Amino acid sequence: MSEPGTIYYTLDGSNPNTSSLVYINPITINSNTQLNFSAVDSAGNPSLFYYYTYKIDTVPPTAYSTPSGGIYNTTQTVTLNMDKRVPSIIP
Repeated sequence: MSEPGTIYYTLDGSNPNTSSLVYINPITINSNTQLNFSAVDSAGNPSLFYYYTYKIDTVPPTAYSTPSGGIYNTTQTVTLNMDKRVPSIIP
């Protein structure tokens, strides 16, 4: 679609249509959600239907240091690390 149109979306798993919510501003997603969306151009032609599944990771990463905490008699170089976590967006 290369002409002006309107994007319609749903957050409840249903297929979007011209009665669905209209995308105007950013959408806030706070829990696992399937975002379904499609567009309709000014002539009324619909686009293909698209969806993305968002999975919200609520498990905090684990932090650790090397060397571990303690009392040392010499200068120590401390390295701080975190578990690597990758955001989950499933098309």
